[in-house]
Amino acid sequence: MFATAFGSLVAVDDAALAASKAHCNTEIAAGTHVLEVDGYDVLLYVPESAPDRHVPLVVNLHPSFGSGEATLAQSMHVADENGFAMLAPSGAVPIDIFGTSIFEWNVPGVPLFSFGGGYAPPGTRDDVAFIEQAIDAAAEEMCINLARVYVTGFSGGARMASQLACDLSDR
Repeated sequence: MFATAFGSLVAVDDAALAASKAHCNTEIAAGTHVLEVDGYDVLLYVPESAPDRHVPLVVNLHPSFGSGEATLAQSMHVADENGFAMLAPSGAVPIDIFGTSIFEWNVPGVPLFSFGGGYAPPGTRDDVAFIEQAIDAAAEEMCINLARVYVTGFSGGARMASQLACDLSDR
């Protein structure tokens, strides 16, 4: 099925919509929730308008030297104003600067700033698979319209968003 929105042709995945309707937790409260995904904390923000209905999900990816917590704090108001849930994970590569934990994304084939242009050490978490698991975890926690999952990011988060667009475009 196809629908037009703002003059653009947008594909609506009927199977994803049916899957999201099959499981819908309406018991979740509005506010920030911590999901554990593969041993890591991921923040899920549920706006006041969302708990009892299917809503879009925006995965908001922090820049290099940022965190999911900081990115969520700066953008929750956008989710509130527009009625979507927001997922805010942190990248796999931790950096400690003056006692502050910040992160970079492990984007396949992309050098890191923190390693002087080198790559993530062997065994570093696969952030593509991690974010895919985080999306699934969010869908288990609340009513997510799986046909309307979006990714955005700034700087290093934009690089990660581009990788996700390539690797998870079938979702």
